[in-house]
Amino acid sequence: MWGVYNYKNVDKLHIRFLKSLLGVKKQTPNSAVYGEFGRFLLSVICKLRSLKFWVKIMKNINSPLYRMYCDQGNIISGPCWAKRINSLLDYLGSSDFRTNFDVSVNYYPMLKTEIM
Repeated sequence: MWGVYNYKNVDKLHIRFLKSLLGVKKQTPNSAVYGEFGRFLLSVICKLRSLKFWVKIMKNINSPLYRMYCDQGNIISGPCWAKRINSLLDYLGSSDFRTNFDVSVNYYPMLKTEIM
């Protein structure tokens, strides 16, 4: 899973490409360009998809993916997807979703609102 990382260079290239498609100057505000295309930063889109996948994993506690997520989250050394998801949840102020997960609640819309 690569979507939890910050890809500043990818986001820079993306906005340059969008500005060239519109034929506007480099000084044009990025928010105006994204609004014109109805898009978001690619890194935000990737994080949203990762969070959506995390919700799917958490809803099925009998799956091997759930066990892998729990095992990776408990490893002390080295970066991994599970730790980055946990850090993202902490950053969004949603760490209680991780500890008190309820399968009957759809957490994705709440997380999407927080990240945007």
